[in-house]
Amino acid sequence: MFNDLNIYIPAISLINPFIIELVNSLKNRPEVRNVNFGLEKLYSEDIDFDVVIFQWPEVLIKWEEATEDSVDFVRNKIIKWKKAGIKLFATVHNERPHAGANKYTFKLYKLIYDNCDAVIHLGEESIKVLRENINYSKEVQNIVIPHGNYNFFPNYSDRNSARTHLNFSQKKWIFLIFGHIRNKEERNIIITLSKILKKYNGEVVVAGKLLNLNNNRRRLVYYWDRKDFFLSSNISLFEGFIPNEDLHLFLNASDVLFIPRIKSLNSGNVALGFTFGKIVIGQDYGVIGEDLKRNNNPVFNSGNIEDLEKVVDKAFELRHSKLGLKNKNYAQNELDWSNIASKYLQVISKTL
Repeated sequence: MFNDLNIYIPAISLINPFIIELVNSLKNRPEVRNVNFGLEKLYSEDIDFDVVIFQWPEVLIKWEEATEDSVDFVRNKIIKWKKAGIKLFATVHNERPHAGANKYTFKLYKLIYDNCDAVIHLGEESIKVLRENINYSKEVQNIVIPHGNYNFFPNYSDRNSARTHLNFSQKKWIFLIFGHIRNKEERNIIITLSKILKKYNGEVVVAGKLLNLNNNRRRLVYYWDRKDFFLSSNISLFEGFIPNEDLHLFLNASDVLFIPRIKSLNSGNVALGFTFGKIVIGQDYGVIGEDLKRNNNPVFNSGNIEDLEKVVDKAFELRHSKLGLKNKNYAQNELDWSNIASKYLQVISKTL
């Protein structure tokens, strides 16, 4: 069976780069016959797969509010799969349900992890943090497989051409903040960072979505919500979805990739920054802090002004070092997706 493996990954769509590359890298392995994704098989009575690899538990209820009935549906499906000899695995992306969760969402998380043959973590810190948040069975095996790199994104610019294209100054020291800015705490960190960077002729480029803010440009509240960004002399705001084909411009134009997350277990931005040879800064928490410290990148603790000033000063000291190149080599070698797929299959093979 291991040389003719059918794998099912429940997913609503192939949008998230992690899922895309996990599916593609597994498909390229000779031991794998097919990798299915989507939700059809979740609702089908047919079982034509050997392995299930869960990602976000909320996917199983279509990211809708969890109810007793929806959790029972997933429980019954898992019971049926286990009786049929299907092996269950889960990749841990976050240590607790997202905002808006209720007691049934936590039950869903525990249900998934309790019934896995192995839980796959992106770093060692994930094991500790997940156990603190979800009291899943201690009999379940915990395995660490890192987040893969982003070599699949287009990359045909250099620092000068990217800055010219985006109309950035060639002389500025640029910190890129990419992705969703989720809350006021993260926005405050960005504002504090921009103030610190002024002493280095630095600029903050925010490329992504500002969540939980009014998005109607015809209303005054839209500008009020963003007043601190608009009033800052060294923040450039590129709000909205950044197409994958344009990511290289922002990354190559920047000097440092800054992750403003507080108490966040994982971030693909660590692997993203490493792939593009950037110095990466983030909080010393979870897998983010683990990966950054392993590769000697600066980390902050609380996110207050004194704390952030220390990491900015450290990054300035490192600006002419080979740290970015070392990060890139690490991403090329250790985070290669063929290696990631191989590690997943090694874990699977031990359970069959």
